[in-house]
Amino acid sequence: MNIKIQGGGSGTYANTGSCTGVTTYLQHEDLERMKNGQEVQPFFNNSRDYISAREVTFKIDNNKAKLSRNDAKFYVITVSPSSRELEKMGKTEKEQAEAMRKYVRDDV
Repeated sequence: MNIKIQGGGSGTYANTGSCTGVTTYLQHEDLERMKNGQEVQPFFNNSRDYISAREVTFKIDNNKAKLSRNDAKFYVITVSPSSRELEKMGKTEKEQAEAMRKYVRDDV
């Protein structure tokens, strides 16, 4: 399992302002899925399987007590299994997505 923490600098993962750019970027695969009639993979947290991008942005952007304008407001943690690990998570894309959610909730 590869885990990478991203944030800082400029561009997609710039983290001193709003996270709108990141949430928009993270939805690009869902837009492709919708175009192809496939199921989307929504945002989730420890207790809910579906959270809108608007709610994600609002909660992150408003969780900045005592942070100055130039302080990091968030980081992006990328969790990517190898193809072998993904195969062990399930036979279908849905099974794999459920296993990834469980892994992130329980272990990450």
